[in-house]
Amino acid sequence: GETRPYVLTVTRLGDGKGTISGPELTCVGKVCTGDYASYDVITITATAQSGSAFTEWGNCPAPSANTCTITVTDDIDITATFLPEYKISVNPKSLNFKNLKQGVESSPLSVTVKNIGVADLLLFAPIIAGNNPTVFGQTNDCPSTGLAAMETCTITVTATSPDYDQKTAELQISSNDPKNATVIVKLKAKAKPPKISKKPGALNFGKVAIGSPSIKTLTLTNKGVTDLQIPFGGV
Repeated sequence: GETRPYVLTVTRLGDGKGTISGPELTCVGKVCTGDYASYDVITITATAQSGSAFTEWGNCPAPSANTCTITVTDDIDITATFLPEYKISVNPKSLNFKNLKQGVESSPLSVTVKNIGVADLLLFAPIIAGNNPTVFGQTNDCPSTGLAAMETCTITVTATSPDYDQKTAELQISSNDPKNATVIVKLKAKAKPPKISKKPGALNFGKVAIGSPSIKTLTLTNKGVTDLQIPFGGV
């Protein structure tokens, strides 16, 4: 007797680019479908475009490299994942050094670089450029041989501001990612001045007997960040 056609659905996953092909298969966007009779044997092929790589089948009964063979006995959904060959991830995209002491190096802040592609990511030496590059310094543990897939490295940045104006620069991270060759991390730094506070606001000695000293205490507090310098002199 007759059997209804079974539906094969292939969905393309991942950030890479590629095509899905097979007999009687029609693709719209990332989804390909085809109608097949019972016990038809269908071979689907995943072909990566330049700059991408095919990585895996999902729910394929008989995968072999970039092909998937299916003996149709029911409706079936499979997936084909494509990932970029070279793709860099940088986090965070800005560093803000606030409340610095003037002329004193800050505590370090870090930037994480990750290879989220499938091929080795080659990194070039990070550069600090922009308006005030000398305010900032960096060290890193990124290997010159590159990062393998899903590996990370860390760039550590410090700031030393000579005055109280806001300073800006940018950390430039370059790699062989063709779509994002240089990632910019914005850098800001600002030193905070000292701020003197006195308590009490006035000293009232009242009536003082001749020859009998009267002592009052005035407390000075630095409510700022940079060290407060007080040149004591005579009264």
